[in-house]
Amino acid sequence: MKTIVYRAGVASFGAALVLAAGSAIVPADAAAPYGDANLVLGSGNSLSTVSAADGTTTQVATGLSSSYGGVATDAAGNLYYAEPTDVLKFPVGGGAATTVASGFSGVNGIAVDTAGNLYVADYSASSLIKVPADGSAQTTLITGQSIAGVAVDSTAGVVYAATTSGASIISVPVAGGAASTVATNLGFTTGVALAPDGSLYASDYFNGPVYHVVNGVATTVGSFNDPHSVGVDAAGNLYVVEEQNSDVVEVPADGSANRIVATGTNGARGLAVSHSQAAATTPTTPVTQPTQLPAKVFGISAHHRAHHKLRVKAAGLAAGEQYRITLGKHLVATGTATSSGEVSVKVKIPACTYRGHRVLRITGRQTNRTATAKVRVSRHRSAACGSPRYGYGA
Repeated sequence: MKTIVYRAGVASFGAALVLAAGSAIVPADAAAPYGDANLVLGSGNSLSTVSAADGTTTQVATGLSSSYGGVATDAAGNLYYAEPTDVLKFPVGGGAATTVASGFSGVNGIAVDTAGNLYVADYSASSLIKVPADGSAQTTLITGQSIAGVAVDSTAGVVYAATTSGASIISVPVAGGAASTVATNLGFTTGVALAPDGSLYASDYFNGPVYHVVNGVATTVGSFNDPHSVGVDAAGNLYVVEEQNSDVVEVPADGSANRIVATGTNGARGLAVSHSQAAATTPTTPVTQPTQLPAKVFGISAHHRAHHKLRVKAAGLAAGEQYRITLGKHLVATGTATSSGEVSVKVKIPACTYRGHRVLRITGRQTNRTATAKVRVSRHRSAACGSPRYGYGA
């Protein structure tokens, strides 16, 4: 039995939540309305809201189920959460949460336009589906693409999709029609967001960059730790959810220092920004994002010692700086750099790492410097790891 715990500001106590058979509802201990929050976060089992002004976080519901944590909000302030096969709606004014769409294979990102139409990235089915607000039949807008993120421009009548298979952003009219490529060479593109000026932001989940796309030209905003989703508020401030750091980082539109908006987000992947509210600019914790420095300043190399081991060498850290090394989604080593800022370490390739090219990343904990290298993994993934039907692998 699946148990969903919700806040009173989301669903009335005692109301019946419309879900699949075998589900149960448990009211949370404290009532906490979320109408003044302007960020929505989705993790693998929970839905939360965050005030970007002061970082106040309110847990809306737990006991949910998703590999991606896709979330959305509509013009009225209602919240949406994507489970693998359906999408739940949590009314802002209270009342029962409902299943508004179902029958999917593995939902990743979702978006809602100003008319209330829902757009669903069914990652496992390689399709983008429109669910009309009037209850009419669903329509498939895009097929044959592994779509992870969705953004909609209600004024222009265009939906934007982030594709991991094409390392790109593609667009399609909300009424259906031919899809067009907006930008390419964006890496493992899982997040896309529309800015007030009509430009786009996209995130490369595996490699770290977040891009600003203007007229099809992408420039790097910064490098982050597992930036699965991005969002932009009405003032043009950019928000990036970092799964690895369990935080949300704001990149202010005025060019001031980045700041951490929220921490302890339980590895949230999904992020949505309120349709109607802009973030306050009250500073909280300034942060310096990792930057990909030139190889002559900070380099990393890896050489196979055997089919399951690597020798990793790096230079450019501070003397005695602590570091961490990841391969794909796996933490493979931590340690301390030498007095000359160098690293030389043997690492074992985790048994659950997929074969093929994977990103090896080293990050200094004090300077926040980072460098990456592509490594070809030749060992076979252990059968004991199973098959992540709704996940990306590692």
